Amino acid sequence: MQDKPRKGVNMTTVAKDRQDVGELNPLLTVKTVAGILGIHVRTVWRLAAMAEMGEGSFPKPIRIGAKTIRWRRSDLEQYLNTLAAEVSR
Repeated sequence: MQDKPRKGVNMTTVAKDRQDVGELNPLLTVKTVAGILGIHVRTVWRLAAMAEMGEGSFPKPIRIGAKTIRWRRSDLEQYLNTLAAEVSR
């Protein structure tokens, strides 16, 4: 009996996306954002929903198509820097 492939984040893809996050890839997918933050994709969506309601400082995604949503790499970097500054206080 064969095991079914697991659905979710493919860590090989996330690792590759982390390398591609340079100048050529300023827009990040939800899977890449989740991989960078070390959280589940659903948690990214929850944080984004909270930010839409004015709760928290998670960066808001941008819609670039009918079903295509991305985060700016610069917004995510700023968010991480803000978190790091809050932790170091």
